[in-house]
Amino acid sequence: MLIFSFFSSSGLTLSEETSEVIDQDNLDHLEEKYPEVPELSPIPKIKIRGFGDCTFSATYQAQVYDTNFNLGNMGLLFSSDLNDRLSFLTELSAYRDIYYLNRTNLGFGNSSYFKSQGFVLKYAVSDDFNIAIGRLHTAMGYWNHTFHHGPWLQPSILRPEIYRFKYIGGILPTHSIGAEIFGFKELRYHIGVSNGREKKPWVVQNFNDANKSKALTLFLTAQPHEVERLRFGGTFYLDTIPPDPANSGQLNKVNEQIAGGHLITSRIGSSF
Repeated sequence: MLIFSFFSSSGLTLSEETSEVIDQDNLDHLEEKYPEVPELSPIPKIKIRGFGDCTFSATYQAQVYDTNFNLGNMGLLFSSDLNDRLSFLTELSAYRDIYYLNRTNLGFGNSSYFKSQGFVLKYAVSDDFNIAIGRLHTAMGYWNHTFHHGPWLQPSILRPEIYRFKYIGGILPTHSIGAEIFGFKELRYHIGVSNGREKKPWVVQNFNDANKSKALTLFLTAQPHEVERLRFGGTFYLDTIPPDPANSGQLNKVNEQIAGGHLITSRIGSSF
């Protein structure tokens, strides 16, 4: 089997010259309309980053020769600093059409669709204290918290089996809708509260929570100065999954507790 992949990325930022003209025109108008306002902040700029990949594969199995071009993951990142403390980041990704043949087996279509994978509104007080709200990558383990939907950012071809996304058979709550406080200095911490799991664990509860219980997440990572590029820590996740009348094995609510640890010896990656 032969596989060849091509990755590309690009970015766009509103140019300084254009933004200065737009800012000045709007500021002049606003200053005339609201003379009592002492200072008017410049108009925020939005940054766009994109990536994608295309793969060619050739296989020969059971005396059958097959070749395919495959459109891989595509993504767009939009970010903007609204002022000195407030910023937002949204992430859109295009995926192959995936559906469930039954409770455990997946089927794959021959079309793709865009899906919102993240929207984070962040208020930065200091390195020690920040607030984020929106659709977040759950701070569960180093991998899920660091690597998102751009495979070219991660050090392996595929995500580890345990950190697969839910729509391709993953078992962990990799996304969450809620709020968290976090800080990063010598000790990185995340404390989050969010909508928990639905009765079908692969469903992300974007608009409603199936019960009154909220999921709680605690993530800690220490980085000692004595050992360069060494980080270690742990994660704890607590939730209550509502009963599923259609599933004979889940007629009562399920108290879910997930604990884990991580050890990192490099600084590859990024995080929200």
